[in-house]
Amino acid sequence: MSAVSQFCPDGYLPMRDAIVTAAQRWFVEEIAAFDRAVEDQAKIDDAGKAGGDSMDRALSQAQPVMQMVAADIYQQTVDKLRNLLHLGKLTAYYFGSLLDQARHAVPANFWATADADGVLEEGRHWPLGQQIRFVRPLFLLVSEFDAQLSDQPARKRPLPEAKIPDLVAALRRFDYLPRKEQRAAVCSTPEFEPYEITERVFREAEKTAGRRPPGRKRKRD
Repeated sequence: MSAVSQFCPDGYLPMRDAIVTAAQRWFVEEIAAFDRAVEDQAKIDDAGKAGGDSMDRALSQAQPVMQMVAADIYQQTVDKLRNLLHLGKLTAYYFGSLLDQARHAVPANFWATADADGVLEEGRHWPLGQQIRFVRPLFLLVSEFDAQLSDQPARKRPLPEAKIPDLVAALRRFDYLPRKEQRAAVCSTPEFEPYEITERVFREAEKTAGRRPPGRKRKRD
């Protein structure tokens, strides 16, 4: 097998580091929730020292769930990066071949093949196939990567239960509009723009707000 250099040229990002960075950008709320769970787990661990068998059972049940959550965030990030590479919105690079020391781009179509399975996770590429043990570390251009992260809008947060009364009040403020426009007006306000409001939440809030039949307008006073 060829030796794999650990050197990262200026302006490039190792693929495995890119996965971590992308996860932190795309899954802010999920990672924050996971961090809180880790902190809670640490408290349980401390309490478990004096908690006996029942606490041991609680720990054994909680830890696999936390591992599954972390693995799910990681896999979603890998899948999203791989899709961007396949679409040509990102390009993975490696340096050197059997014939030269130049920079080479991994073809976009490669990422749709079974040969690409596990490549991002390993952060290494076998340009000639894994049967020929010639391996090179993979990089992304920082400029391309940052541009792609900027193009990807941050995911909106679910609306907290505590905000439901505020949502009802906002619906009442715009109740002179037809339903579709009313919802759009509420979502565009600074108070609710950061949140993802589901159809179910809207319907429940509209019931509380006392909705009129769809499409009927009421003039402002």
